[in-house]
Amino acid sequence: MDKNLLLGLIEKQFLFLFPLTVIFFSPTKYFLGTLSLPDIFIYVQLVVFIFYALLKNSFVLNKATVLFVVLIIFSFITLVINESIDLTPKFKYQLRWYNYFFAFLFTINYINNINFGSLKKGVYLATFIVCIYGIVQTVFIKQMLFTIFWIDNFPDYITQSFRTYSTFDNPLNLCSFLAFPLGLLQYEEVKKLKLKVLLVLIYATLILTGSKIALVLILVTFLIYFKKHIKTIIYSLIAALLVFFVLSKNLAFQELVKTTKVYERISDPKIFEGSLNQRKYMLEASIQMMKDNPIWGIGYENFGKVYLNGYKNEKADNDEQFFTAENFFLDFHLDNGLIPLLIILLFLAGVFLTYYMKKDSFNSQLTFPIILYLITGMIMSARSTPLLFTFFFFLAAYFRLKPKMVINL
Repeated sequence: MDKNLLLGLIEKQFLFLFPLTVIFFSPTKYFLGTLSLPDIFIYVQLVVFIFYALLKNSFVLNKATVLFVVLIIFSFITLVINESIDLTPKFKYQLRWYNYFFAFLFTINYINNINFGSLKKGVYLATFIVCIYGIVQTVFIKQMLFTIFWIDNFPDYITQSFRTYSTFDNPLNLCSFLAFPLGLLQYEEVKKLKLKVLLVLIYATLILTGSKIALVLILVTFLIYFKKHIKTIIYSLIAALLVFFVLSKNLAFQELVKTTKVYERISDPKIFEGSLNQRKYMLEASIQMMKDNPIWGIGYENFGKVYLNGYKNEKADNDEQFFTAENFFLDFHLDNGLIPLLIILLFLAGVFLTYYMKKDSFNSQLTFPIILYLITGMIMSARSTPLLFTFFFFLAAYFRLKPKMVINL
C-alpha cells in the first residue's frame, strides 16, 4: 500500500471513530468500571500513533501541546497538595488527563484542511445516533427507561416529567454535547437534505431535554443564522405572539401547551425558582471557595465535603447531586488550581479572537462549536468526561490550523 495513502487512512479513521466512542462513554463505563470505550480506543490508538509517527518520520508539536503538558503537571501538583495523606483513590482523575492529552495529541497530528470532513462525518453520525435514541426515549418512555441502565436512581424531576438523556448521564450534558454539532452545522455553506434533517433532530432533542439552556442554544443559533433578516424575525415574532395570544383563549390549546415539559419547567414556580435559586447558592459558595483557595483549589471530589464545612447556604438543597459549582470555569479551578485554569483561558482567548477576526466558514466551524459549548458551560460542571474529550478534540482541531513546530524523529 502507498505510504501516503496509509497515513491518510490512519488519520481519517481516528477523526471519524473518536466521536462515536465518546457518546458511549456512560453505557460502556457501567460494564467496564474504571475504563470506558473512549479510554480503550485511546490506548489502541496510541499503538497506531507510534506506528504512524515512525512511518511518517515526524510528528507535530506546537505551543498548545506544550501548554497542555504544563496543565497536566500543575493539575498533578494540585492533586498532591490537596490529597497529601492518600492520593491513591483520586489518582484516577490524573490518569484521565493523560487520555485527554493523547486525544489532543492525536488530533493535532492527524487533522488538516482536507480530512476535516472526516471529523465532521464522525460528529454528525454520533449526533444522529444520540438524537434518534433520545427522541425514542421520550416517545416510548415506559418501554425505554430500562435501557438507560447506567443511571442507578433518577432524580425526582426526571421521574415526574421525563427529560431525555440519550446516551449521557443527565439532560444538561446531552445539551452540552449537542452544542458541538450544532456549532458545526451553523456554518455549513451547503446544507444538504441529510444535514437539514440532522439539524431538525438536534433542535427536537434539545427541546425534549426540557432544559432552559437548550432554549438559549436554539435562540443563539437562530439569531446568528438569521442576522441578515433581523427585521423579518422581529415582525415574525410579533405575529407569532399575536397568534399565540389568540390561540391562548382556546381551552383545547391551553391544555395542549400545559402538557409540554418546557411549559412545566418554566411555569411551575417551585421548579423554575428552585432551579435558579439553587444555582445562585452554589455559585456564591463556589466563588467564596475560589477566593479562599486561589492557587491550588480544593481538589477532586472534595466539593461536597468543603461545601458542607461552612459554605452551604441554609436555604440550599441538601441533595448531593447539587454539590457542584455548576460552572465550567469555577469547577475547573477548584479541581485543578489556578495555572491550569489560566492555560484553558489562554486557549479560549485564541478561539474567540479567531471567531471574531476570521469570518470564513472554515474558521467559524472550528471555533463556534467551542463557543456554544462554553455557553452551556456557564451552568455546567467541568467534570463530565465525554464532554471534556469532545472539548479537547475540537480545541486540537482548532490549534492545528497553525502548527508551530515539527520534530523529526
